[in-house]
Amino acid sequence: MRLPELVQGIILTVGSAAYLAMLSTKMLLVTAIWMVVTIWGGFVLVARVYQHMATLRETEDKLYNDYQTVLEGRKELTLNRERAEQIFQQCYTPDAKEYRHHIIRADTFHLSAVNWSNIMMLGAIGLVFWMANSLGWADTNVAATYSLTLLFLRTPLLSAVGALPTLLTAQVAFNKLNKFALAPYKPDFPQPKAFPDWKTLELRNVVFHYQDNAFSVGPINLTIHRGELLFLIGGNGSGKSTLAMLLTGLYQPQSGTILLDGQPIAAGQPEDYRKLFSAVFTDVWLFDRLLGPQGKPANPALVEKWLEHLKMTHKLELNDGRILNLKLSKGQKKAHCTAAGAGGRARYYFAG
Repeated sequence: MRLPELVQGIILTVGSAAYLAMLSTKMLLVTAIWMVVTIWGGFVLVARVYQHMATLRETEDKLYNDYQTVLEGRKELTLNRERAEQIFQQCYTPDAKEYRHHIIRADTFHLSAVNWSNIMMLGAIGLVFWMANSLGWADTNVAATYSLTLLFLRTPLLSAVGALPTLLTAQVAFNKLNKFALAPYKPDFPQPKAFPDWKTLELRNVVFHYQDNAFSVGPINLTIHRGELLFLIGGNGSGKSTLAMLLTGLYQPQSGTILLDGQPIAAGQPEDYRKLFSAVFTDVWLFDRLLGPQGKPANPALVEKWLEHLKMTHKLELNDGRILNLKLSKGQKKAHCTAAGAGGRARYYFAG
């Protein structure tokens, strides 16, 4: 972080200005006008840097999306060379060129701001001697002192200007984070309330719709009893995944109520409700450590029992609750997560 350089430059500039005022007030006023022009020109150039930095961040997101497309779709692209060419020519190449354009322009304006400040600071020395010798506002000794002070100011002032792009980049990143409307930071993890003796889970007039209002689910009225085995059946886009997300508490309904044993679940405490569930998603992620209830190490005997039941005993290498080989097929990963969910003793279990 280069904020200290910016603060240092401002403090030294103010202190030096006070010293120069003691030497010659008239020369300070002219020099101050010169410095205002210098700073104004620098900020005009830095504003262009900010514009390109903001656009650069958006372009960088598109470029990373292109990388992800190539990496995750490499098998499909290997089979379909026309699609590979289309992605390279129409997606990756334009995005890469746009990224190059904006990063070059941002660097160009940044260096122009530094050089502008450098030239104007050196020009201020010539201005000081002109005021002293031609206008007779001061003697040569005062002009020399002025010049040395301005040369002293040159380094912190240039450091302050050089620190601005870093601060602007941080501001762009901060503004982008604000768009996510993230929840406030909490220093401690919430401790969910336990529901060991639940009997029923009920959705009563539950409605959910996405932000673009293009798709909605509900009203849903559903009661699930302990020990039931349910299948969600429907065509693509019928709302199966959305319903599963609502049931597990990953999505919050816009209206309606979720009840556990007839008691509404507190909307402000979703962790209490989510603790009841384990899930195996279609895009499953495999963690390398097995956990049991309350975040404690999983029961080795229970894990071994489930691995044997799922015929995964010889597929996973375990050492003190840690998986040593994570390179498994998608089906094997789902089987592993099934065993992990059983080890965690979840009350509800979802598999996609």
